[in-house]
Amino acid sequence: MIGIKKHLSSEPSASPRNRFGYFPRPRHFFGNLPLLFMFCFLFSVQTVFAQKGDLGEIRKRGSLRILMTASPELDGLPKRVSPRDYDRVILIELAARIGVEFEFVYLENFEEMIPALIEGRGDIIADNLGVNEERKKLIAYTDSLCEIHDQIIAAIGNSKVNSLKDLPGRTVFYEAGTAYLKSLEGLRKEIPSLQIRPAELGLDTESLMHHVGSGKIELAITDSNYTDAYLDYSNDIKIVHTFPEKLYCAWGLRKDSPALLMVANKLIRDYSGQYGKKISKGDLPTIIERKVLRVLTRNNPHCYYVHKGHLCGFEYELAKEFAKRHKLSLVMVVPPKWSDMIPWLIQGKGDIIAASMGRSPERDATKEISECEPYLATRDRLVGRSGEKCVKDLTEIAGRKVHVRRKSGYWEKLEKLKKAGHGFELIPAPEELETFEIIEKVADGEYDLTVSDEHIFKLEKLRRADIADLYAFEPPERQYWWVRSEDTALKRAVDEYFKSEYKGIFFNCLYKKYYGSAERLKEVPKPEISEKCVISKFDGTIERMGLKYGVDPVLVMALIYQESRFDPKASSQSGAKGLMQILPKTAAEMGFKNPDSHEENIHAGVKYLSVLKGKMKRFDLMEEDIVCFMLASYNCGFGHLLDARKIAGDSGLDPDRWFSNVEKSLLMLEKPQHFQKAKHGYCRASETVAYVREIILRYNAYMQERSRAKKAK
Repeated sequence: MIGIKKHLSSEPSASPRNRFGYFPRPRHFFGNLPLLFMFCFLFSVQTVFAQKGDLGEIRKRGSLRILMTASPELDGLPKRVSPRDYDRVILIELAARIGVEFEFVYLENFEEMIPALIEGRGDIIADNLGVNEERKKLIAYTDSLCEIHDQIIAAIGNSKVNSLKDLPGRTVFYEAGTAYLKSLEGLRKEIPSLQIRPAELGLDTESLMHHVGSGKIELAITDSNYTDAYLDYSNDIKIVHTFPEKLYCAWGLRKDSPALLMVANKLIRDYSGQYGKKISKGDLPTIIERKVLRVLTRNNPHCYYVHKGHLCGFEYELAKEFAKRHKLSLVMVVPPKWSDMIPWLIQGKGDIIAASMGRSPERDATKEISECEPYLATRDRLVGRSGEKCVKDLTEIAGRKVHVRRKSGYWEKLEKLKKAGHGFELIPAPEELETFEIIEKVADGEYDLTVSDEHIFKLEKLRRADIADLYAFEPPERQYWWVRSEDTALKRAVDEYFKSEYKGIFFNCLYKKYYGSAERLKEVPKPEISEKCVISKFDGTIERMGLKYGVDPVLVMALIYQESRFDPKASSQSGAKGLMQILPKTAAEMGFKNPDSHEENIHAGVKYLSVLKGKMKRFDLMEEDIVCFMLASYNCGFGHLLDARKIAGDSGLDPDRWFSNVEKSLLMLEKPQHFQKAKHGYCRASETVAYVREIILRYNAYMQERSRAKKAK
């Protein structure tokens, strides 16, 4: 199997970030960053040694080094197939064909790319590199990967600007120092009154798009790939004008690599029919040839979400294992609404629906789709508020209102029961609401009752104590993955997968991880501070690591109490381990292999806190806000914090202050009108807000106790 390594170059940046040529940096591009990119980021800085040479030298070295500027935590929750998914597939195949490992080399700035390539710090630039004559003097290009067009955008609600004829006298902003200026200057020859203005220094193209969508500026220029990426997670902009000139991107190689160039071009030509296609049908042999499996799902706590910077979800992990067994790269595709799921499958925007969908008369009547082997048995539950009594018969809820989506299987079931004479009122909930969001509205008293799949209810019950299971519907129902009816080979493969795995070790472990019994932390008395100011038996290690990484040890102690109550054997359903409840993948990124060791667990956790603290330097924060932002990122992930800061800025809140500002905007990421437009999607924000408050309170208490203990000496 081809291995994948990763590096972050420690070479200094020569100048501020810039966009050269016509193609954007992936740091602000493609919310659909593929999964292997998402999981291979190293926080520790490593020096990448310069090594030049063509194919023979690469084989001797044993690795193919790919230069890019990706910063995975900024690239959000993958929701669509992007050209970069196909980049990854071809590059992995290229490494396999020449018999070497595949290695990412991350650079801080885009303008470092060509110098780094020429110096020998990498072998290929695969960073959506624009093709232009100036670069051709320095590097060799592969065959073109795809074409793009520059575009002028406006806010979706701007009724005054809809086309080219509305541009006279208007001002278009562009990212300073980019090639967008060339397109705008050409357009101004046609429209002399068009005003062209560079954005303030440091404001990149994606930020400009966000400013347009929020109404801060009227017009900006971007390109079709930027636009597609932005529209993956937000629908607040529209395209006013698309420039007719075709622009191209390719990979960049050193001019002394003709053999590598020849092999790369052969592969690109092999894949040219599939590269970047958004709609594609075909059975399993076609998917294997494409090497990308597209799975339609939902962004919710059951199916697919981001937790602490890592992709999670019961359906996601099932799909990942299925793709792995067929040597396919997995891309999760999230349609805007539940009701889009089946039409998108039929149209060819995905290959499988994996979203815990049961059968219904409407789905059974849709001849274009087929259900696969069932993999979960479930009894739907009537959900009310805590304190309510269970009902033995649905006649006991006569006169009450039950809220569910009309397009859900719950609706058809309840409609039959209502027609059978049960006296409840059936109320349609908005189609964009997930079941867990409807449950939340029941808990808050906005809705009276709802119906939930048993497993979704279990997941919610693990997280909140204000809901109750009032009634279990009979008989039990099964859940299925769905495929197009003509894709018989794919259906057979899915059927075999679930027949072999259902109730097997992998399936049972995964089920327990997400739906197992809640093992809540035991409530123990708050540790008393001894005369020697000792909080726990781990104080020595915590003090040493805090000093090493510049993180307040008392803050770490307050965090550990919150995470594990100082129990080194604590574990969570998400796989977090030990005193600091650190995920094994995060520990590995920090350079530690044994998070079960309390020494390594503390070391990895404190080092990760220091990395998060370093990320806060980009903001204008007071010390207390640095601490709060750092804690919030530790709990829910840095990406969710970035989303919350954007929402804060759009909502008149201060994005640089936590209390009463960003903590409020973070809570908005539990609402569909906000998380559906956010790069990182849904966030369990109420948990994070409570987490930060409790740690800060405990930290202050520890500091006061320590102060009193010292004075008493």
